[in-house]
Amino acid sequence: MVFIRSLDAQHYKFNEEASWENDGFSYFKVHEDAAEKVPCSIEGINASEGVKNSGGKLVLYVDVLRLFCIEGTVIANNLLAYYKKSADMFRLKLHGLRNSCSCIGATEYAQRGKEIEIDSRMGSDISWDVEDYAHDIIELIDRIRVYIDSVRLLCQAEDAMVEDDREQCMILGIPRELATDLKESMRNLELEDVLKKLAIIRQKRYARDIEVHLDRIVELVNQYDFSEAMEIVDRIIEPI
Repeated sequence: MVFIRSLDAQHYKFNEEASWENDGFSYFKVHEDAAEKVPCSIEGINASEGVKNSGGKLVLYVDVLRLFCIEGTVIANNLLAYYKKSADMFRLKLHGLRNSCSCIGATEYAQRGKEIEIDSRMGSDISWDVEDYAHDIIELIDRIRVYIDSVRLLCQAEDAMVEDDREQCMILGIPRELATDLKESMRNLELEDVLKKLAIIRQKRYARDIEVHLDRIVELVNQYDFSEAMEIVDRIIEPI
């Protein structure tokens, strides 16, 4: 999935992507057994194809769907604006969106996107087609949201049943000294050292919102996205 949020921010005044922790698709740890208990039946999607494209694992597919919804919402909400502003930007965004549709198993949506992309090169006014397609993508995302929320609730219920015997950290964030060491390792791109320091930090139990941020940091560093991970660290260190 292609994320080109910064390009939009630099050149266009389109709606910005909401911060990941505030949108309806924020990161959560998907438990395999919980995911298996929720039927993955979403109108307009061949889930079997999507799982296959996601490494053959349902737990991975749930996260792929989550990321599709975040990026897809931004593109769909701005698709008509892209079309009116720049043909090249429109085709770039549409191409990424239809490829993502194909990845999650929404083949009919992928085909429609391809047809619109071809039509856009013909020079005729396709504003109505673009607007209609964007509307249908948002409706698809709404249906995916119902499924993701069901998986999320079951995962949260399972998390609540697991007793956490770690000592409760009484500060409102992670210790500043540990945060400084962690960021230094991130700046040096030392993945193994970063993970070791995160393990040290997580020897204590933090408030739920801090734990969610820490989960997100682990996700980002495993993707070698140290820049965003450091931004999150800055937001969750203990107050001065």
